[in-house]
Amino acid sequence: MKIKALSLFLECSVEEAELESDYVVYTDEEADEACAERIKEDLWAFNSDFLSGATGLPSMVFKKLGELCENGNEAVLAIVEKTCGLDHVVQQAIGIDGRGHFLSSYDGNENEQEFGGITFYIYKV
Repeated sequence: MKIKALSLFLECSVEEAELESDYVVYTDEEADEACAERIKEDLWAFNSDFLSGATGLPSMVFKKLGELCENGNEAVLAIVEKTCGLDHVVQQAIGIDGRGHFLSSYDGNENEQEFGGITFYIYKV
């Protein structure tokens, strides 16, 4: 069903859509899960003021941890989990930027295509 939804979105044949590697297609639930995972992996790169507002800690904490790049992610995640919780940060981030910001490295867009009574979410990567 995902390939058919992609073919409709791209206005191409199913065979052409099967060869397409520049797009990912998710259900709503799958998109939420993929977005949460991406956010969890990239917390070190988040805006320090955003993390400060979510956790109640000074933004300097997150600025310093962000300087460690990926090596600072485990510490940021631990802080988030001990304060406001990862789910809270995920919901706030999605509310501000949308899932496309996290799942579409190409243009940040989230595209919708309905097929078979299901809405699929398509991201160009």
